[in-house]
Amino acid sequence: MKPRSAKGPGVPLSRLAEITGGEIRGSCEGLISGINSLREAGPGEITFLVNPRYAPELNTTRAAAIIVGPPAPETSKPVLITANPYLAYARVAAFFAPPADHPRGVSPLARVGEECQMGQDITVYPFVYIGDRVALEEGVCLYPGVYLGDEVRIGPGSIIYPNVSILSGTVIGARVIIHSGTVIGSDGYGFARDGERHVKIPQIGTVRIDDDCEIGANNTIDRAALGQTWIQSGVKTDNLVQIAHNVVVGENSLLIAQVGISGSATIESVTGKTFTTPKIPKDGSYTFYLGKYDLNAKTIGPSTAQNITICFESGTTNPAIEVTLVKTSGMKKYVIDNDGRITNAANGLPPPVCPNGYSYSTLIQGTDIGADAKFLIIRVLYASTRLLFSSDIADLPLQGRTVSSEAKSSTSTGVSKKVVLFQSYPQIPGEFFTTSF
Repeated sequence: MKPRSAKGPGVPLSRLAEITGGEIRGSCEGLISGINSLREAGPGEITFLVNPRYAPELNTTRAAAIIVGPPAPETSKPVLITANPYLAYARVAAFFAPPADHPRGVSPLARVGEECQMGQDITVYPFVYIGDRVALEEGVCLYPGVYLGDEVRIGPGSIIYPNVSILSGTVIGARVIIHSGTVIGSDGYGFARDGERHVKIPQIGTVRIDDDCEIGANNTIDRAALGQTWIQSGVKTDNLVQIAHNVVVGENSLLIAQVGISGSATIESVTGKTFTTPKIPKDGSYTFYLGKYDLNAKTIGPSTAQNITICFESGTTNPAIEVTLVKTSGMKKYVIDNDGRITNAANGLPPPVCPNGYSYSTLIQGTDIGADAKFLIIRVLYASTRLLFSSDIADLPLQGRTVSSEAKSSTSTGVSKKVVLFQSYPQIPGEFFTTSF
């Protein structure tokens, strides 16, 4: 198999605009045959600008064209303007470097067990071990050294790289990628005390990995003691990640290198039509994202431009808040203070749409927000204040993730304890924006 390259047949810039949904500014007469970094790109290649600190290289790059986000920077080069340049980079790179093709068929040097089901167009390289009653669906690729235990099921289009061990009963969905050295379905870490001895608890559950997941190199995902360890669709893990027995990792989660998740923990996205903050200290601030935040690219997607109601209360002094709406096209401020302490501030309205206990609310109109809105910065004034954001149209964008873990005493009391932590997405200090009073 040849190594992948970000070069392909030459295409006009208009073709890349179709792929990315971008808009072209400037004229690009030649064909583009690859993608590269600002510094390394040459004639006939397109490059991209995601991080503003690399903007000075726009003047020195030899690239034929540049992928940028709005507002487009000044440059003599033709630009392809997209709402999410990092995503556009990914799509263009995939266009020039499509997945490698594999020889079809089962090598005679592979060991295949009894009663196995083999789909069409599968690839099984030499020295693969396949247990009994294994099911491989269409287009599965198993590289040398892969071990599949009995009754493993792998969905269509999945790729298992060299020296991966997938133990008995594991179920893997469609289009899953598992990188070299990973072990899936090994025993969870469970022991019962018998005096000074530790008695092994049989781990008789399974592992389930849903569609479109990618598991990094040298991961370990333990089978459940009972039930299943569940990696839900769209999860991406880095190298050297440990996931213990009975863990549930929620859809589209990202797990970075050397993360360890203890048994029975649950990681899930925070979403819904309401979102509540803890109390924010006086003069503190909270960043509320109006578009989907991409943890990997560190970018914010387009807003849904829906109405957002902000309820607030302090429990003591009448609260006041300053709201800064930050958009690609500019900023707008709202100040709400019912006590008249701030000149030109609006009065907060009684909150019929908010739960009992909230003093006031304010409405940020969807027409003010628009598709290019990025986030709200809410500064709390005069007293610690709790905020509640709500929408009656659609779910709010994710604001972070929760991690919960539950442990039960092995003694006769059976005492259990559950810990739930919330990790918000990056917070931008309110002081970053000049106040209006």
